[in-house]
Amino acid sequence: MGENKSHYKFGLRKKLVFFITALALITYTTSGLCIYLVYPLFFNEWNETAFAFGTLLLGIIWSSVLAFFAAGWIVNPLRKLEKVALKAAIGDIREDVDVSKTDDEIRALGKAFNLMLSNLREMVNSIDENFTGTNEKVIHISSRSSHAAEQAESIYRTIEEISQG
Repeated sequence: MGENKSHYKFGLRKKLVFFITALALITYTTSGLCIYLVYPLFFNEWNETAFAFGTLLLGIIWSSVLAFFAAGWIVNPLRKLEKVALKAAIGDIREDVDVSKTDDEIRALGKAFNLMLSNLREMVNSIDENFTGTNEKVIHISSRSSHAAEQAESIYRTIEEISQG
């Protein structure tokens, strides 16, 4: 769990490059097909510049919609991590974050965060055990000193009776 690596099979950088490349390929191919094949076959009477502009504008809109949904792919695991981190910030360290299945930086961050929470739980448990042991010793010492005080009081009374006698 404590592995430290900077190279991932399919890290965020590779995912973003792949997604942007695929998005560009889809958008430009679709736009090119519309402008150079669909326009001459079905829309020849329309203004070619206006059709090309409309097609490119639709490509921008399409790319934005796809990017919005793809961003959830990165943002959702971070939101889960944020939720658990906020709980930990107010002292609730009982819950671990769900670690993503992919081999990337977000998974590594989730695993590191869970390791940190586990270590915090161990520290809190150790502090609690030490407090309990110390508290028991204080109670024992208090009981013994109370008993010693009673004996001192008894000796004092005996000495006082002897001195009066």
